[in-house]
Amino acid sequence: MTSPVHSERLSRSVDVQRMFDEIASRYDLLNHLLSFGSDFYWRRRAVGELKLQPGATILDIAIGTGDLAFAAFKLNPKAIVGIDPAERMLKRCFEKSIKRRALNFLELVCGTAEALPMKDRSFHGAMVAFGVRNFSDIQTGLNEIHRVLKPGAPFVALELTQPRNRVFRKFFAVYFEHVVPILGRLISGSPYAYRYLPDSVSTFPAHDSFAALMCTAGFRDVWYRPLTLGTCTLYHGIKEST
Repeated sequence: MTSPVHSERLSRSVDVQRMFDEIASRYDLLNHLLSFGSDFYWRRRAVGELKLQPGATILDIAIGTGDLAFAAFKLNPKAIVGIDPAERMLKRCFEKSIKRRALNFLELVCGTAEALPMKDRSFHGAMVAFGVRNFSDIQTGLNEIHRVLKPGAPFVALELTQPRNRVFRKFFAVYFEHVVPILGRLISGSPYAYRYLPDSVSTFPAHDSFAALMCTAGFRDVWYRPLTLGTCTLYHGIKEST
């Protein structure tokens, strides 16, 4: 019998998937607009911290429309495998990969982080941008990411976070809780999507708490670094070598 908690998580996962399918065509525009273009910088920083040699195989969890994967092409990987539960997001990513002539390097899979359809120790590195807060179960997702990485492989995650500075935190709260939902609704046409965004950020584990979840999954040398006045945080960990 399915427990009430598990049922709630499954229901939430389906709702989030539908939400992202609804906004797929406007997702990139809204990311760039609402972050004032900072998302380009955040992705470059995340990719830079992978420090992978050419010819690596990389897993991009919650790949969405592929911006993080395309940024990672500068690493000259052998392949990037992207997984996401939202089919329309994957379709948008596929369309962009055609324009970028990246089809030979990119493989797209419809699925979730909590049940990765990949073998153990398959990837030289893994990454996720603004997707962990959408996992139905964060610990399970991190455990799965750890499982499919090769020993010594890096994992990087980007997440929107609340600034620590009290003054800027108040400004951020007004912008994020009032301006973002209005702009998001007007541009995407979805009344729910950009109301969900500030709610999901406010309930995401605090810096140390998320770092602890990474450690519980088996990552070592875990650290995090706030970016752009703390509106985004970069997390980094390494799968143990043994």
